[in-house]
Parts: sequence; C-alpha cells; structure tokens
Amino acid sequence: MLVGRDNVINQLKCNLFAKTSRKLTIIPVEGPGGIGKTTIIDTVISMDELSKDSYLYIALNGRSQGSHILSKLYHASQNVINQQLPSKEPYFSLTEKAMEASRQIESEISRYISSNSDSDKAKDFANTMVRVGVHLMSRLDVFKVPLMVKGTSEEDIEKIANDLIQFAQQLQAGAGVIGSFKKLVSPAARIRDRLLNDFEDYIAECFYIDLACILQGWIKSDKKRFGRLLPKKCKEFNKLFLYIDDFESFQNNTGVSFFFEKLLPRLEARASFQTVLLLSTRDEISVDSRWAHKYGQMLDSNKVVVGALSKEDTEKLVRARGGSSSRIDEIYRESDGNPLYIELYLKELQMANISAHHAKQFYDRITQWMDEQEKEWFNRICYLEVVNIETIPQVFNDVDMDARRIFHWFQNEGSVRDTRSSKFQVRPFVRDRVLRYLKIVAPSDHEKRSRIVVGSR
Repeated sequence: MLVGRDNVINQLKCNLFAKTSRKLTIIPVEGPGGIGKTTIIDTVISMDELSKDSYLYIALNGRSQGSHILSKLYHASQNVINQQLPSKEPYFSLTEKAMEASRQIESEISRYISSNSDSDKAKDFANTMVRVGVHLMSRLDVFKVPLMVKGTSEEDIEKIANDLIQFAQQLQAGAGVIGSFKKLVSPAARIRDRLLNDFEDYIAECFYIDLACILQGWIKSDKKRFGRLLPKKCKEFNKLFLYIDDFESFQNNTGVSFFFEKLLPRLEARASFQTVLLLSTRDEISVDSRWAHKYGQMLDSNKVVVGALSKEDTEKLVRARGGSSSRIDEIYRESDGNPLYIELYLKELQMANISAHHAKQFYDRITQWMDEQEKEWFNRICYLEVVNIETIPQVFNDVDMDARRIFHWFQNEGSVRDTRSSKFQVRPFVRDRVLRYLKIVAPSDHEKRSRIVVGSR
C-alpha cells in the first residue's frame, strides 16, 4: 500500500508517457535511500503502460550482478530474452559475442600477470585491476595511478603497473601475446581488434545494433558486417525503456561513461525509435560531468523528487500497518517520515526484546545501498556524535583514510544522516541501533572505539 504518493506517481507517469518528438528522454527520480523510490517506480511500471506503448523494457541494477558493465548488460539482456522476447531467437548475439571475447582477454591478462610476477600481493593487485579496469585498456594512463591496496607496497604496485602497461601496449600493437580469440568470428568483424582499441565504444556499438535490429530491423550495412549474428525484428516492440536502479552504484562502477558517452549518442543520432531512460538516484545528479551538462535541461525539467511523508501521511501509514495512533509523534520524530524507518520502528514496537537476528536485519536494511568500503566508513562514523573533517580521524586512527572524501560521502547520504540537525550527524534512531549491532558483532572493537570518542571530547 502506497500512502501519500499520489502526486509523485502522477508526475512520474506524466513525464514517462508524455507525447514527444524527441528520440531520447531522461527522467531522474531523486530521494534518499528508504524513501520509496523503487516502490513508486515499480508501481508505475506495473500499470501496463509499457506494454500498451510497445516498449522493450531493460532494467539494470547498480548494486547487483557484479560491478562490471558487461556483467550487467549480460544479465539484463538475458532477462529481456526470458521475459519479453521469443526465446528461440538469437537476440543480443553481438553483445554476447563481444562479452565472450572480453572475458578471454581478461583471462589471458590475468594468467600472464600471475606467471610473470614474483609477489603474491602484486598478483592480487594486478588481478583486481584486471577485473575492474580492463575495459580502460585504451586509456593506459589509468594504470599509472598507484591505487593503494591495504598491505601492498608502493614498489609492488609500481612493478605490476609497469608490467600491465607493457602487456597492454603489446596487445594494442597486435604483438601476438593473445591468439586464443582471433577466430571467434569472421575476420571482417574483428572483435579482438575493436575491443582492444576502444572497449566501451565497441560494446556500445554491439549493444546498439542488437537493440536497433529488435526494434526497427537491421540495415544493409550492418547485414554486410555481421551477417547471421544479427537478431530479427520483434514486432511486439518499437520503443526502448531503460531503467537504472541505484544510479550511484552504477556510476561508481564505470557504467556512466559507457551509457552517456557511448550508447546514448548512438540512440540519439542513429535510432528511428524513441528511448526513455529512467534513473533512480539518491543524490541530485551533478552537472559537472560532460554528459550531465549536455542533458542538464532535460534532467531539470523531468526531475521527480520523492520526499519524506508528512506527519498526516505517517499516521495513515502507521494505521494501515496496525500501529497505534497514540505513538504517532514518537514514530514521526524517530523516522523523520522515511517509510523504511517507519516500518522498522513499527516492527520493533511489536517485539518484547530486540534479538541479535533483528539487529542484523536492521543493519542490513539500512546499509543495502552501501558498498563494503562505505559500510566500514559508516560503522566508524556511528561512534561520532558530530561528523566533520576534524572528528572523523578520531575513529580512523588505525588506518589510512581521507577525511574529506569520507565526509563528502556522508554529507550526501541522506538515508542515514540526520536531515533536521544543524550539524552533520547520524540519525539518532539509526545510530543507536547500529551501535547495538556492532557491540554484538565485535565487542572489543566497540569498547575501544567508544573509549576513543569519549576521551576526545
């Protein structure tokens, strides 16, 4: 049951299904974690408007299915095949072929580094770089940045980075280091050469051509290049709907440059079909980047902001969940009108004692938008009564850290920050329960960090 969201739902529907002559429409849905963006979006999508308007629907989740853009594309395209398209047809065959070649490139690089480096730490570092950075092969300067890994010396990093740069240069020069995927497709397609020259551009080309064939049919020049690999036109669809959930995670995992610098320009310039791109984001999208600057006016005019529930709507939700009206003031104060925290608070009120299992469930729910590094930051920050650049080092005295970077993350994380306070601090409701959980999980660390903070006041 959705309470107090009629206006937001109507605004989103209007923006999504407005008649327009533009080939591309981008709609950001903004709001802190737990505010109900995904529920609202799912509600609108389930209203059957997409199928009525003949949209091919592809959803990508920033948090799931691995961090690599290839992994996300693969799972998204497979979901489309399984749910929307006739399964016997070879849809997204070009994209899959390019992914197959890319995986072989990664495997070859990983094996090369493992056999040409004496340091286990250097191997681990190089393999990590391969997993998250091989798609930047054409930007060799990336590998010269000494990304620090805990326990890895600068000498190890410099050595393996130099090895990787040399190997990448050999690949780009066609020095024959890799030969296992030369015959993946016909010589005319040259997947290997295209991937090594510009990974993101070639994946975007393959993904675009697959989409274009499904939605508008193949064109003669593509038929000459790819032949039988091209999918057939699907008569059920003639528009594209792309949905990116948790845009922050997607942005952090290198999806932005692929979509906004490689794929969207193709959809705008070459497609005869219309595309809607829906972004679910916890923060307002910055216009600093080139793509955001280019689409800035569209982002502003189509933006849908999901805010906290009013006290009146909080009371409606509490009653709908079987809660007592006598505790509305307390629930509204603790939750600040965030539907997720209302649900969690009501669940606590129904329990005689807070179990360790419930403490873990609470922690998992409120950190579901964070990666492992952000969780570690958050765990430590919870020991601080006030969070700023000067207090953060108190709980990071045993590790290297960048206080400004951590503070920048926290001040933009509205789901756990007390938005009513005149100072930056964790929501008291959240902080109390996270500290309770951390005390259960790591009693010694909890006691030590509590003493550090108390002693520094």
